[in-house]
This record gives sequence, structure tokens and C-alpha cells, in this order.
Amino acid sequence: MPLLRRVLPWCLLGSGVLFSACDGDEPSPAPAPAALGTVQGRVVDLTGAPLAGARVLALAQQTTSDADGRFVLGGLPDAGTVPLTARHPGMTTAQQRVELVAGAATARLTLAPTTQQRLPDAAAGGIVQGPDGLGLEFSGTFRDGAGQTLHGPVDVGVRRVEATELAAAPPLTDEH
Repeated sequence: MPLLRRVLPWCLLGSGVLFSACDGDEPSPAPAPAALGTVQGRVVDLTGAPLAGARVLALAQQTTSDADGRFVLGGLPDAGTVPLTARHPGMTTAQQRVELVAGAATARLTLAPTTQQRLPDAAAGGIVQGPDGLGLEFSGTFRDGAGQTLHGPVDVGVRRVEATELAAAPPLTDEH
């Protein structure tokens, strides 16, 4: 009989239970699935109005806010702090860290508008007004991605930059 058990390691009983018969070993229990956490919340503008279509990201997961600005982002660790980011065209990027407790967290991400303005002459520079009313002066040379000097009108996007974003930005060069 031991030879038969080695040839037929699995047998199906009439009750539908599958068991191992190799030298009396018990079947190993299946590993427990990893616990997963969820962050839910809303993406809104400065007035509190919902922002539909905002892209919300945390770790390797992403989703899009619905018509009420609501989102649910799953597949996250069940405990610990995760970075949460929301982006929407024409708006600033919002970033915050959320603490998952017992697999859940809630967040409210507020985005501010950016402004798109046109300077009539890239070579002459000019002043544009940011979304918070602050005037910004542009002077010097505008260059394209290939390093070529731009002439004529140029579109400039203006938004408030948080200190953490500014610290992570590449340094400006003083090339002429």
C-alpha cells in the first residue's frame, strides 16, 4: 500500500474533499491573503465644490474622482502612512499623507486653479498675474526643449508651488 500512496498522491473522496495521502502528511493550509487597505474621500476646489475627473494616486494604485469629487482607492497596505496625490487639468497638485488604521482612511484634497496667460513677445518678457493675485515678472530668454530661443508670443502657466515641490525641483541655470 505505501507504493500505491506514492503513485496516487491525491485522492477524491465521495464527499468531494481533496486530501493528500503521501506518507501520512497533512495538507498544508493555504497562505492567508495579504490584508488590503482603502482610502476614500473627496477632491474639491478652493470653494469646496467637487472636482470630477481628478486623478488620485497612492503608491502603485490610482483612480479617478466621480461627479461628486468622491474617490475610493483600494489595494493599499492595511496599516501605516501612505502618500496621496490628486491632479486635475488646470488645477494645482494636492499632496498629503494619510494614516491607514484597520485598513481604512479618509482624505479631503483641495486643489487651486492655475492660470494660463500669454506674453505677447517672449524676448521682451512681461508681467502675468497668478491665481492668488500676485504679479510675476518674466524677463530673459525663453527656450524650447531643444534649447532654441523662442520669439513671438509664449503661453505661461502660473500656479502656487508649495515648499516641498520647490525643494524637489531641479535647480535653475543661469545660461544666456
